[in-house]
Amino acid sequence: MDKKEKILKSGDWTVDFVKEANKNITDENVYPICIPTYKRGVTCNTIQFLKNTKTKKYLFIYRDDYDIYKEVETNPEYINFEIVFVDIPKKGIQPKREFIRNYMIERNHKQIFMIDDDIEKTVLGITIKNTSPKNKRDKIVQLQEIPLIEGLKTTQYSFERNKDKNIGVMSGGTFFQITFRDFTVENELSFDKLCVNCILLNLELLDKYDIHYTTEKTWEDFDILIKCVLNDINVCTNRFISYKVVPREKQISVIFGEKSINSNYSENIASYTMNLYKIWGDIVEVKNVDGGLNDSGALKKLHNRVKKNEKIEIKFDDTMLDLCNRNDVQGFIKHTTQLVIDNKNRLQKEQYTKIENFIKNLNIDDTKNQKDFILDQLLQNKNIPNKYAKKYVKENYK
Repeated sequence: MDKKEKILKSGDWTVDFVKEANKNITDENVYPICIPTYKRGVTCNTIQFLKNTKTKKYLFIYRDDYDIYKEVETNPEYINFEIVFVDIPKKGIQPKREFIRNYMIERNHKQIFMIDDDIEKTVLGITIKNTSPKNKRDKIVQLQEIPLIEGLKTTQYSFERNKDKNIGVMSGGTFFQITFRDFTVENELSFDKLCVNCILLNLELLDKYDIHYTTEKTWEDFDILIKCVLNDINVCTNRFISYKVVPREKQISVIFGEKSINSNYSENIASYTMNLYKIWGDIVEVKNVDGGLNDSGALKKLHNRVKKNEKIEIKFDDTMLDLCNRNDVQGFIKHTTQLVIDNKNRLQKEQYTKIENFIKNLNIDDTKNQKDFILDQLLQNKNIPNKYAKKYVKENYK
């Protein structure tokens, strides 16, 4: 019986997967951990989560921040840390990530973890049998917090088990992905997904194909994924592990939306997105919903076209491109906000039509409580999202 079969047959699959990973990979064997950090000091979450682990950890800081980080080298409670000064003329997270990439390749590292300094928690998704009468699904996901180092070992173990898949960048999944209800060997990895927060970089492939981080003020994570895809290198997430960062107060809401038109933070986000459009506007399919990048869809469709050697053409709207070229940030925000509103109305109209057709075919007993009966039937229909079912019934039945 091979390892995959052994894990699959051992009960709670993801729990056993983490145990298997931690049995096979010691702290000393975890890939070097690179933490680009700025102004947070040694009290930042990521450093504290890893302070007692024997894994080699590099803090990449600007020289004038040394005083707030020096404790990792002077206090024996901090194990196996090394400070690296990032002496570059252009500051920012994008050039700092490029510096890390080059620094580690020059020192012959083949794989590394690059981790944000504000990790809040590491979460494992566990498939369990559903016992809730309110939830119609057979299986649901229970979320269990695990130590960051255990998550890293699990991601690394998953990467090493799948080395034949030509993976260049890998991370944990998003909270949306982690709610997948049936984790198995077959869906251990999710390909062409956005990799953020805690990233495993296969420097061996990035170096071979001369793939670099952009130094422009834009979404550097998405940028490097596009470069991998264009070289037919896989990017993926370990679907049942999620590395969650500390919520940023102004980032909790939708990037672009009715409430954020006048937000300074939205202006910053908009300029990042506009810069990415200007860099990749001739090849990347962008979905004009929520005013941003449909990262998974864009990467997947781009990858399919690369594999089929198809001509890659521009797909997003001319108005957005024109606003990007004119650097009209406020115009860009307003345009994308209207797209959000239009798309929301379109989706609701489509779903309401589907709901009305479904209700017409129901055998409704007049003596029954129509509202409860109809809602129950709608919630059992997997083709109708629950939020539209509840909203429709609330608006149309007393």
